[in-house]
Amino acid sequence: MSRKPASLLLLAFAAFAAVPATAGAVVESATSGAIAVTVGYEVVPRTTEGYEWHEVIDPVLTITREGRQVYSAPVGSPKPPCHPTGGEAFCVPAGEAGVAPNSVQVVELESDGEPDVLLHLWTGGAHCCYIDQVFRWSPSASTYTVTEREWGDASAGLVDLRHDGKLEFLTADDRFAYAFTDYARSGLPIQIWTFSDGAFTNVTRRFPSLVARDAASWWHYFKDTHGEDDVGVFASWAADEELLGHAGLVNRRLSRELRAHRLKAAVGPDHGRRFARDLRRDLRRWGYLH
Repeated sequence: MSRKPASLLLLAFAAFAAVPATAGAVVESATSGAIAVTVGYEVVPRTTEGYEWHEVIDPVLTITREGRQVYSAPVGSPKPPCHPTGGEAFCVPAGEAGVAPNSVQVVELESDGEPDVLLHLWTGGAHCCYIDQVFRWSPSASTYTVTEREWGDASAGLVDLRHDGKLEFLTADDRFAYAFTDYARSGLPIQIWTFSDGAFTNVTRRFPSLVARDAASWWHYFKDTHGEDDVGVFASWAADEELLGHAGLVNRRLSRELRAHRLKAAVGPDHGRRFARDLRRDLRRWGYLH
């Protein structure tokens, strides 16, 4: 695609990691009040068939409170896909990969007066994956518990969307990648999540104006790019409109575009009808239909 809707320009889509400027021991850090967090690792230069890259060795996250260490563990533990194997990690700190300014943050996510630690990770590869881990203080255990969310190809930016001091994760629905066409022509509709009580919650429906803006962007893009593969863009528009309760509009436009033979993909002459069937199935399965 030559252009993405404006809402998605906020997201950091990256195909490959940037090569770090230096090799050796690296420590990234963040602090807030009495809480300090570091992620330390070794960066080793490698060359494979003429391609230069850097291997991240033994990344470890450490958290201290009032100068006392209360958490220290390998990055990505305790569960896949971010778990260390043989000294290497499937996930690397996003700051080292060059897809985030810093791999760690200390930030108030739950509005409970207790800052959380946020660790940004990246799995590498052409189309995957951004992962956030939230470390939440457990007074009873006197340590931090971790909750993980994999965003897929779309990173998640922390934004105060209501300007009320509460932060939301602004991202896009990665389930739409490859669902109806190839990745380059797929559209990913907006998603908004919060973190509270140790869990991530999808709150996209609470922001109808942002969903409507996203839908308008996708529809404008759809009208501008009629070609041999339009289904990915139409699917994202339809998902947004279904969230807004506009099922009638979606059905009318779907029927109109089918009659005009404008819903095409490079998978066969009858793909328009199959697309309509698959779109309704997936929108229902993914919770977009009321």
